[in-house]
Amino acid sequence: MANYFLVFIFAIYAGINENTNMPSASSEFPFLKAGNEWRFRMSTSQMPTKVEVVYKISSIRDDGYIEVETRFSGLGSETIFWYADKKEFSDLASPEDGYRITLLKVNPVVNDTWSSTMEEEGKTITVTRKVASLNESIQLPDKTVAKDCIKIHETMSGYPQYFKDIWISRTYGIVYIKGKGYVEEDDEPPQYFDLEYVLISKSF
Repeated sequence: MANYFLVFIFAIYAGINENTNMPSASSEFPFLKAGNEWRFRMSTSQMPTKVEVVYKISSIRDDGYIEVETRFSGLGSETIFWYADKKEFSDLASPEDGYRITLLKVNPVVNDTWSSTMEEEGKTITVTRKVASLNESIQLPDKTVAKDCIKIHETMSGYPQYFKDIWISRTYGIVYIKGKGYVEEDDEPPQYFDLEYVLISKSF
């Protein structure tokens, strides 16, 4: 069975709507409000066509876990979980298993590094994230500029060519992702490919 470690790990951006007055999951991360939605265009060097990926916050639980509906054009949908509190935001979480993989801390420092261990297709892997830079500027779909972006560099044990660079704003969430994913067929060596997530719209 192919293992596509590509798309199930992210966050957020652009617009104004009725969600403005909804409480956020954490005051430190104001983009985490029920009803907020982000649309990304995902492209890879392996697929000839681009895929639209939509993330919409369905509900925010009292224990900090955030239920998110994820839709892939032509590929169906699934429910994933994020997590947030006064210290961190995690874009990969499981309330059942009790694990969280931190994406952004409240007071990031350049070169700050942390790791999390998880199971993937029967193998134990370690995901490592590092703060590469602070206060980068990224243009949003409505032509405004997010000037508070933090660049996070992600690597993973066992897959030396895999990486993701994630630009995340405290105001809007994830705004841009670029890196190298992989596909793995059973016992065959992984095949790597370029990947990119571009925010095309947001609903808050």
